[in-house]
Amino acid sequence: MSTDEQTARIRELVELSDQGFETSERMTDQMIAADMLWGAFARGLIAVAMVHGWECCSEQHMKDVADRLADKQHQPGWRQDFEAAAQLQQHFLHGHLDETRLAADRRSTKRAVDQLLKIILEEDTT
Repeated sequence: MSTDEQTARIRELVELSDQGFETSERMTDQMIAADMLWGAFARGLIAVAMVHGWECCSEQHMKDVADRLADKQHQPGWRQDFEAAAQLQQHFLHGHLDETRLAADRRSTKRAVDQLLKIILEEDTT
């Protein structure tokens, strides 16, 4: 899959997630929207891993990619962003986040997805 296709799919998932949260009338709508944002984040990590030749075929590998980014960029926030995104996936499964925590995890994850898109695009041009 080309970089353009990867980034388009990531952006589409973020957009669908935003739409899901904006129009949600039921808890299940928010749960699905949370999972779509987790999916965007996960796809971003997988794309970055592919660029670097890192293994990334499980959630543990995705956590490892976030740890590598934290070390490589000297930004420990990647670990916190991974945990926020993982909470969104858990919210899909269990519906356990209150509105305040859900909003905070969404902000953190969206910011991280934006950073992953920048990394993917920068790596593609080098």
